Amino acid sequence: MNLASFKSPQLWISLIALGLSLYPFIRDLVKGTKIYINVQNQFQLYTDFGSVHVIIFLDIHNIGGQPINISRIDCVIERDSDHIFPLQARTYYMTEGRQALIGWIPLKKGEHWTNDVDCYDLFEEEDAEQANSFASRVMQIANEKKQATPNTHKNLKGVKEFFDSHFKLKRGNYKLFVAAISDSDEIVCVRGFDFTLFESNIDTLTSVKAGYEDGLFVPTSYIPVAPRLHPIEDDEKARSRYQKLIHTR
Repeated sequence: MNLASFKSPQLWISLIALGLSLYPFIRDLVKGTKIYINVQNQFQLYTDFGSVHVIIFLDIHNIGGQPINISRIDCVIERDSDHIFPLQARTYYMTEGRQALIGWIPLKKGEHWTNDVDCYDLFEEEDAEQANSFASRVMQIANEKKQATPNTHKNLKGVKEFFDSHFKLKRGNYKLFVAAISDSDEIVCVRGFDFTLFESNIDTLTSVKAGYEDGLFVPTSYIPVAPRLHPIEDDEKARSRYQKLIHTR
């Protein structure tokens, strides 16, 4: 190609056309992999035999230029260095209150994944077996629609003690971190929030124990509280704190 070729209008038109055709690809490449997690300003917190559960509305938006697979959503609650609750979003709510397990969440660029999720930690196997046994007995009583007899109460012996051994929440100020992890185990987004649990909240969460007193058990659904979330504006600060927490687990 000689120098005269560079003076050809057809060459420059072709180069400009090539550049324009590559622009979307280059733009998306520069944007990279990036998501943002929108969260409502309140969430529900309840207990299952003393174990902490969080129901929270998430809108996960792929604002980057590349598709991404979300393999895990962490939800970590911190009161102080001795009270850290590492939860994970394990199910999401479908129609009519039914729940489904969360698998990978594939997101193309611009796509949203929007759901109420239930975040909790799994019991150790021995405790899980005991909790499942309690739950089946509770359901049996509920189906019979009658108060517990002395024999039934005997079958439920240990429920209150089990609850107390797992319930670690107290009145005070807390932080909540929501993190999305990619299929390559990369932390792609962390949001942090402050919230407060009042004494009345603790009373509500532990009120289910009233059914265990004196051999009287009346099965009820979980009783949640709804703390208000206050965003931590500095996302990098939230990410740094989340990383420290997961490394101390």
